[in-house]
Amino acid sequence: MWIVLLILPLVQCKLVSTVLTLSTDEPWKYVSKFASYKGVSNWEMKVKFLKPADINSEEFARFKGSIYIDSKWQDALNQESCENKESVSKRHTILNVPLNGEWSETVEGTMSTKSRTHFWYFAISSCNQSERQKLRIEIQFTQPDGSQFSAEEQGLHYVFITVLIIFFFALFGNMKRLIQNFQKTDDLETNLLILNIAIGSQFIAIICEVLHIWVYAYNGKGLVVLDVFYQILECFSSIMITILLIIISTGWTLKYKDFPDADIYIPICLFVVVLNLMIVGLGRITEDSYYKNSDFEGVPGYFLVVIRILMWIWFVFTIKGLYEKANEKLVRFLNRFAFMASVYFLALPIVLFVSWIFEPYVRNIFVVISINVIQVLVFVFLTHLFSEKSTFYKMSTMSESVLPGKYQ
Repeated sequence: MWIVLLILPLVQCKLVSTVLTLSTDEPWKYVSKFASYKGVSNWEMKVKFLKPADINSEEFARFKGSIYIDSKWQDALNQESCENKESVSKRHTILNVPLNGEWSETVEGTMSTKSRTHFWYFAISSCNQSERQKLRIEIQFTQPDGSQFSAEEQGLHYVFITVLIIFFFALFGNMKRLIQNFQKTDDLETNLLILNIAIGSQFIAIICEVLHIWVYAYNGKGLVVLDVFYQILECFSSIMITILLIIISTGWTLKYKDFPDADIYIPICLFVVVLNLMIVGLGRITEDSYYKNSDFEGVPGYFLVVIRILMWIWFVFTIKGLYEKANEKLVRFLNRFAFMASVYFLALPIVLFVSWIFEPYVRNIFVVISINVIQVLVFVFLTHLFSEKSTFYKMSTMSESVLPGKYQ
């Protein structure tokens, strides 16, 4: 299976299928975008009415497709009239769409990039629009080397496969230890259990995404349900780690052993879960928007940034109580713990901010690699934190049977 996944670039294809509505108020609409490497790329497009205007008609409705290079795209958006938006582009194609609901003839064209990678934006228009018309549009793109993935999506499967392997070994090792401890003490270490749930959720999430890419390689669409599960499980894993970090910052396993009152945390967690699910849904709706160069840009990404910052503020507020009564040894531990937790909470805002110094087509791969590397580091840190060799373990209530006298 690993070999098949690694050779995916040889068979990748991308097919964009979308539904748009043109009206007298909005006769010009953005369709899709594609980041093309240096050379000559190709595209194919066809259109049909979502509902036939006249099933027995042999006539056509005329639409214009316009292609904009990234340096001209903002100019087109700034124009007020449909005609002016069209005039910004020098590349047009005419689409004669049958009124009977059949597909139009497939039109083809090229995108020539001489110096560097560019984004190309596609729009469709009918400036003399007299009635509301809903269209289904399909576009297929091809890179100069024959690959059909946009530049910002190239190489992502290597990242996910690497992270998948790391999570597999982390999950295997942690689960083995959890089972061994349970066999010895008939007691589950709650913190290690939460960590394993987070790692397991992320592991399953990445499996879903890898399978989505695998299917995508053959049909150009993938399985949307797998991509949605990936996003949901990734959010769930993030929430579990957030809960774990914040509860430890209150003194759990350092000042007290019993799990905190669930009545305090469950409502907050449910609210965060629902909010994250709404963000996932909004992200799906705006997935191919012209302003998004990664999954974390646009309104959904900004919401996630705000949530992370609020969770970090909550963490800082709670850990201050531990510092007030901590001895020197505990302070040294809290400094390391607070630093790593802050890295986790602030990683997304910082990575998104830094990503803006890169070219748009590089931002997605930079964000994906950075977020996954930081997540792996946090999982490794927490795994060590809960190991019997760590300073935290020796100070915590987890080692009470071996080391009497804990921090009070």
